[in-house]
Amino acid sequence: MPTEYKPVLYAFADHLNIDEEFASFLAEEDIQRSEIVNAILWCVGAITAKSRLLT
Repeated sequence: MPTEYKPVLYAFADHLNIDEEFASFLAEEDIQRSEIVNAILWCVGAITAKSRLLT
């Protein structure tokens, strides 16, 4: 995982374990919504690239 995505995803996961409110997380941590989306999409892409289609 790229180093710029790790702190974003770790902070996001920590917050969601304690509090379910998403908007407060963005305000408190000064993280853009697009940064979270990019990190999640990178993870999905990495999983997809390494997966095999079972037929």
